[in-house]
Amino acid sequence: MNDERRIDRRELAYAKVRSQEAGLLGYVQDISDSGCRIIAISKSDLELGRQYDFSIWLEEGADTTIPPCSFRGEIRWLESDAAFSLYGAHIVSFSASVDAASYGSLLRYYGS
Repeated sequence: MNDERRIDRRELAYAKVRSQEAGLLGYVQDISDSGCRIIAISKSDLELGRQYDFSIWLEEGADTTIPPCSFRGEIRWLESDAAFSLYGAHIVSFSASVDAASYGSLLRYYGS
């Protein structure tokens, strides 16, 4: 991962993420206008360059006024070791305008 190539400001985040089609369950570690970094807590074989559907939501006790959001994301980078896997997901599209609005709310929430 080459941080010098980043265009968007990244904010530290902590939200749950799932891709049912890829069998992924994990957490968002950081978030930006163009995507997010995901740490997988379940075995998953996401492939570099492939697109998946993702859902993000805040855990109970957090700012629950922000509804969950769904988006289509492309895996741009990945790092793995025996303990866990990290993925960089670039947002390709949102499932609906309400999902884009929720994602924007997450950006503001973590950017404040």
